[in-house]
Amino acid sequence: MSRHHEKISSSMLRSVQTVLARGIADPRLEGTLLTATSLKLSEDLRSATVFVSVYPIEKTDLAMQALASAASHVRHEIAHTLRLKRTPDVAFRADPAARKHAEVLRALAAVRAEDPEPAEPNEAANDHHNHSQEHQ
Repeated sequence: MSRHHEKISSSMLRSVQTVLARGIADPRLEGTLLTATSLKLSEDLRSATVFVSVYPIEKTDLAMQALASAASHVRHEIAHTLRLKRTPDVAFRADPAARKHAEVLRALAAVRAEDPEPAEPNEAANDHHNHSQEHQ
């Protein structure tokens, strides 16, 4: 990947992040936090795929529909900000890493719910030490 390609890609990602931070007026996005996590720019600079994390994760499908509807608006904002000769077409995809992260957090929460009061590290060590002395 050329330096020029990398520069356009990172500039586009920052621009998309700014647009998402300002918010997109779509009722499907209410109560949703969107973060542009990465951007993949085609070698010919004609298209860009923006990977987005959505919170809460349950709203991912709805958020992707809203972002697909807003793609031309986002592209227009990128064009206004970056002033490229030709602004790439923009498509949005859910970031698969964000879904994995949410699954891990859910699993941790479930484990925590099963064992609400873990022993303090010093208490566990003392119990082990006291138990060892009883067998001597």
